[in-house]
Amino acid sequence: MHLTEEHETQINTLFSRRLHILDSRDPERPASSAGIAFVINKEIVTPQNPKLTELVPGRAASLIVCWHNNQEITILNIYAPNKLNAHPEFWNKWMSGALLKGHLPSLFITKSGWRCFW
Repeated sequence: MHLTEEHETQINTLFSRRLHILDSRDPERPASSAGIAFVINKEIVTPQNPKLTELVPGRAASLIVCWHNNQEITILNIYAPNKLNAHPEFWNKWMSGALLKGHLPSLFITKSGWRCFW
């Protein structure tokens, strides 16, 4: 089950001094397993004017936050479809750049290392 709007509000209220949550839900099934979230630790990052851009609602979003010395960092969060037969279409869209164009810098860090999109 994904984070509901009510739960997000409760967490953001209860832990407002230390955490801030931004998320993207599946528009057709907002409490389903699909959905992504960013959890900002306010002790590390100052979340002044974070910019969340939903690229695919419930599946992919980018977040821009202020980092060290007021520099911005862009973080990408992707949750691919659970059905393996849906993966080729989903990832081909990403590789073609159709979903990334204009939303992300050309170089970014992923869990598995560096990725470049030209």
